[in-house]
Amino acid sequence: SLIAQARLMRQLAICYLQLRDRALATTHAREAVALGPPASPHHAASLQVLLRILCEGAEQQAEDRPPGQARAAGGGSSSSSPTPRRDEAAQVALQLMRQPIASVADCLGMCTFLLDCQWSEGPIFTYLAELHARVRDDAGACCEVLRFRLHLAAKCTGGSLASADDSSDTSSTKHLTEVISEIQAFPHSEHEQVLELRRAVASTLWGLADSAMRIDHHTSAAQWLERAIPFLLTPAERAVCWTTVAACVRRAGRKDEANEFAEKAIASDPNQFHAAVIALLSSAERGAPGAEETQRLLQHVLDTSGPLPKHMGCIASALLNHPQDDLMFAGLEALARSFLKQSQNGTKGDEHNAVALEFLTVVCALVERSAAKQRPAVELVRFLGLMEQSLSIWRSCVTKELQQGGGTSAAKFCKILSVAWQQGQRLGREKDWASVVSIFETTSKILEHIDSVEVREVFEPRAWCLVMLASAKEQLVKLASGQRAVCSELCERTLHVLDRAHQLCRRAVQLPWSDVPSKLGHGVAFTRRSSTLDRVFRVLVLLEFEVRCLAGDSELQLKCFVDEASSQEAVGSKSLLAMSKVASSVFSRRLAIHCLQRYLRVFIGARGAADYSQCAVAYREIVSLHTSRNESFAVYEGILHLLSGGGGGSAVAEQLGSAALLPEVISTDCAHLYPKEEIAWLVATAWNNGCHFYRLQQYKWCERWMGKSLALERFCSGIFPKEQMIKSYMECLQQCSA
Repeated sequence: SLIAQARLMRQLAICYLQLRDRALATTHAREAVALGPPASPHHAASLQVLLRILCEGAEQQAEDRPPGQARAAGGGSSSSSPTPRRDEAAQVALQLMRQPIASVADCLGMCTFLLDCQWSEGPIFTYLAELHARVRDDAGACCEVLRFRLHLAAKCTGGSLASADDSSDTSSTKHLTEVISEIQAFPHSEHEQVLELRRAVASTLWGLADSAMRIDHHTSAAQWLERAIPFLLTPAERAVCWTTVAACVRRAGRKDEANEFAEKAIASDPNQFHAAVIALLSSAERGAPGAEETQRLLQHVLDTSGPLPKHMGCIASALLNHPQDDLMFAGLEALARSFLKQSQNGTKGDEHNAVALEFLTVVCALVERSAAKQRPAVELVRFLGLMEQSLSIWRSCVTKELQQGGGTSAAKFCKILSVAWQQGQRLGREKDWASVVSIFETTSKILEHIDSVEVREVFEPRAWCLVMLASAKEQLVKLASGQRAVCSELCERTLHVLDRAHQLCRRAVQLPWSDVPSKLGHGVAFTRRSSTLDRVFRVLVLLEFEVRCLAGDSELQLKCFVDEASSQEAVGSKSLLAMSKVASSVFSRRLAIHCLQRYLRVFIGARGAADYSQCAVAYREIVSLHTSRNESFAVYEGILHLLSGGGGGSAVAEQLGSAALLPEVISTDCAHLYPKEEIAWLVATAWNNGCHFYRLQQYKWCERWMGKSLALERFCSGIFPKEQMIKSYMECLQQCSA
């Protein structure tokens, strides 16, 4: 039958397309279209296959063209250039859109495919118009088509915002204007699809307005928002929109219009505080305060505003209470950036200090709100970036106050860094290391600009900030394992950060204490007799050791690093235990053993009659790290020598042989301090090793291990059957002498 033939031709076309024989694929696809009954599913399917083949063929032709012909005139894509295949594809697309049996989903899918093939948007809008005309009587299908057109038109318009002037009446907005008009003329219905479509229009226009505001195209933003008004479903939403329009036109310099829009917002929602603020500012600038309510708001604004122009403080206050977070953050950030522009005018004296305080207040509000609402970390980094960009505003004021022991601007500065520290810690707990690096990198750059404040309360937080930055970079190194070039670069950068932190610590030791606010950045409360420099140094040593392990330093280099670090009193014995764990994690067994040996030398050598229970874990770890039983024999000898009163955890006792059965002078203090369960473990493992060599008929090693087990058994009498152990030991001696 014709249907079967059409299906066969369609399958052959797909097969030849897979074989990259586009000529045969096109021929069979055309035959499938010709054979399929019109207005049938098979005809629609054949049209889709043919369209895909033609588009891929046109795309291949475009790749083969000379570079000068790669794109069509007017910036269109290469596939939009007039070619036979392209023209045929356009005709096929029109046929598909007009097919009564073709589903809306398939047609929209083909439109998406054409866009992916770099077709320009103009023909796509033509096809969508044909599709819309065909399904006009189906409300659900119309909603789908209109939504697609809306998103496509918004994408085109949004892409041209940065290059367009501050006006929405450009050619790029024509399609968006048309689709909005059609949706606005769509019959009102309580159907959910229609309501969702209207919400989509409002959301799209809000997004365009937000983008326009970010690039200071406030007139465009106001026009987009005005268009959104009819699509908002509640009076509260309309009031918020009118308020934002008023804010936009006010920033554009049209203050009288801003007052009119604010009044419309109040008419929609009498409780709209932000509209009341804008109306209040407009009336105040005209010199005609309004009613009693306006007077109350004016007093409130005067109480909360600074010496800058009153509208700065009022807008900041209004935006802080705005129900829409996106507008609040965008507005506050725009306000903060306006300080940057204003600072170029060269303010001095008290006026400059007032500008610095107002700026820090706005940035502090941005940072605190961003943290409270757990906004994306990239926003916090951007807000902190404002601090770095605005050195001319705050550095002299903050530096002076910190040197004098504090002040309002210094307190705001400290608060910003404290919030950044807390957010960095939170993101670290969530293992978002890239964001942690961004936050602490920006924070450390900010702190570098107060380097002239040479007091310990400033230098210690700076060091801690670099510690956190290095730690986060180290985690990125671990995540990038297997990517040698990336890991090498990250390790180099991390070591550079650690070196900067060491330099700060060396400078901080020589610095005096002052009356700087007790919390700066890292949230550690300082007093004149409380310092964390020793802790910073220990963490830095551990980080550097782990980074060097990850960087692939040789074992000899790492052992030298451990020896040098252990000679520093501030490092402490516990750091050596931590180093052994790090070495084990990077599969360096001998390095881990070396760290534990250094720990025992430092711990016992420094403390003399120490609590040997803390050494037991290290000894057990050393035993477990040895790859063979006999390698660990010297460890058992050293422990026995220690328990026998020899001291010196690094000493190794002489081989005891049969003398293990003879009385020895036992240090009751050592026997009391060393955990009995650890001694029992040593006795059991040594005896098991002896039994192992007995079965292998290696009687000399069997005698040595059994003798060591009996020697250690004296320190935990009553736990093991000593008489039976002695009997087995004597049997072993007989075998040795045989």
